Amino acid sequence: MSGTRTPEQPIVGPNRLPPSYESLQTRPRVLEPRTTDSQASSDHQVHSSTQTRSTPLDLPPIRPFRGAPDEDIQHFLDKLRLRFRLDVDGFRDEDNKVLYTLSLLEGQAWRLVQGVGMDGADGHGGPVGENLEDFETIAEFLMNAFGSLESRILAQGGEKARALAARKLSAVYQTSSVWQYLAEVDRWARRTGWTEAAIISEVKMGLELELRGAVSREMTRQPGLRLDFNAFRKRVLQLDETIREAREERRDEEMKARKWDATSRGAEQAGNSTPDGSALAGEGRGQGIKQARGRRGRN
Repeated sequence: MSGTRTPEQPIVGPNRLPPSYESLQTRPRVLEPRTTDSQASSDHQVHSSTQTRSTPLDLPPIRPFRGAPDEDIQHFLDKLRLRFRLDVDGFRDEDNKVLYTLSLLEGQAWRLVQGVGMDGADGHGGPVGENLEDFETIAEFLMNAFGSLESRILAQGGEKARALAARKLSAVYQTSSVWQYLAEVDRWARRTGWTEAAIISEVKMGLELELRGAVSREMTRQPGLRLDFNAFRKRVLQLDETIREAREERRDEEMKARKWDATSRGAEQAGNSTPDGSALAGEGRGQGIKQARGRRGRN
């Protein structure tokens, strides 16, 4: 029967022995199947195309975590989760995740995790073992050990996490670009458990004054924006771009007006001045520049 096979399916044919017949492998070599060069090449190609890669991709390195006060454990764990998503094949095995995470622990973090391991065969405590056997368990342990109170509450979830997220969202205001403001909003909004209408109302109040007014007028024209956060967010970004373009135009016009005013004043000053050596002496008796008197004029 022709067709492709999966890595789990054995190759069974006139020149192949099923792998379940392991006892036959101990018999004399005369019973071993003879494989031609073409068959070996074909088998190698099939194996190469179907085997699962067990080594991680060559991605940018993650900075080791030592457990110092100025280090952010949440940032470290988020970086690890991102790497696992980028390299699914390399980290398909949970052991790879655990070992890679442990390899990035140093200093106090490594000493703390190392001391939690199960007892070895000799009765002495060893590296992390059964009680920290998967990545999420290690992540929870590290979060409890090195995370801030807020990080621990958010990691645990529940009503406390929702209340914390609600307080954080209410305290967020636009102080720079609307992109940065909405990014901070996204950080907390999805954890509040609020309806989209409640989130939209809170987010609108945090916008800077001119943009908030434009958004309010737009929501009056389009009531549907009050209930759809994605549509609301998209419209906020569009209005912000329109406002920034108008500001740029006004700034350009002001620069143009100042330049024209400076040019006009310069031309006016140039018209009121006279060049050196101008003959003002002939413009009436006793006026103008006094003429120097020679010898004859002294007598």
